[in-house]
Amino acid sequence: MYIFRALVTLILPFLAQNLQIKIVSISIAKSAVYPRKPCTVMGIFLDPIIIKVVDAISKQTAVVKKIKTLMAMKACERLIHAGFDTVDIDLIFAIPSQEVKEAENDIYLAGKLGADQISTYPLIPFSYTPIKAYLQETGLTLPSWRLERQMLKTIVKKAQNAGYKRTSIWSFNQPESVRYTTVTRDSFIGIGAGASSRIGDYFWLNTFSVVDYIRTIADGQSPLALATRLNAGDKMAYWLFWQCYNTAINTDTFQSMFGKDLPHRIKAFLSLLGPLGLADREGTAIRLNDAGAYLFHLVEKGYTHAYLETLWKACLQEAWPRRLVL
Repeated sequence: MYIFRALVTLILPFLAQNLQIKIVSISIAKSAVYPRKPCTVMGIFLDPIIIKVVDAISKQTAVVKKIKTLMAMKACERLIHAGFDTVDIDLIFAIPSQEVKEAENDIYLAGKLGADQISTYPLIPFSYTPIKAYLQETGLTLPSWRLERQMLKTIVKKAQNAGYKRTSIWSFNQPESVRYTTVTRDSFIGIGAGASSRIGDYFWLNTFSVVDYIRTIADGQSPLALATRLNAGDKMAYWLFWQCYNTAINTDTFQSMFGKDLPHRIKAFLSLLGPLGLADREGTAIRLNDAGAYLFHLVEKGYTHAYLETLWKACLQEAWPRRLVL
């Protein structure tokens, strides 16, 4: 909580005075939401300010689950009534022994609380995390792909019936609400250990070591651990990937950003999505339907395993990796 207060009272005013920042997004765990004055952030002259509450409800015993559910709900209630522009509640589904009804009920509870945005992600047990070892020790398994697909389909339907609009593969927003987003933006600055940033042609990561991050900042040094320069092709691929994640690819936006039409092969690929029943044309945009969104759900999971797991594992093992090939 100290770090959160320091971010609010020291860093955000500095950013407001020295940079042209449109949106500030803060991600906190439910345990960091104190009962007293959760709306301290509102004194900062930045608009809008978005809060994301991260919670993965444990599936252990009925008592533990009930306690954690109540903790999460109270944390969300405090923030939702604090006056932030957007409060995003994160949920995890497809956890061992979870039933479809439970995933559906999580969406119901988040909607009942009045969340501006609901984000729900399938559990992806990275090889280096305790959850992976726990699954191996207990013999528990993740739901089958059929059950996971049924859960996602139910989640989408439940959110839409509650008045939310699907704004990405795994996110839903109330009408007119401001989206909580991070890496899907064209430019962003990440603050804190493990945070990523993208400005112009460069994408970089801060050290994952909290101790080393604090030390380098105190010494007036850069906490940057890894960086890469994006060429024209990289930037196009980055943009296209995250537009697919957002479920809509606007060809006019691509033209304005890159000063050219979509590459021929990409055009040919996108033109097949309609006939295959994966997308619909909406003016200059190609929007993934539920079938297309599910396909990209699988792509995103594969990307997470192939790219993020390798990247994060290396950064957790070594505070200052010299080089990493992905």
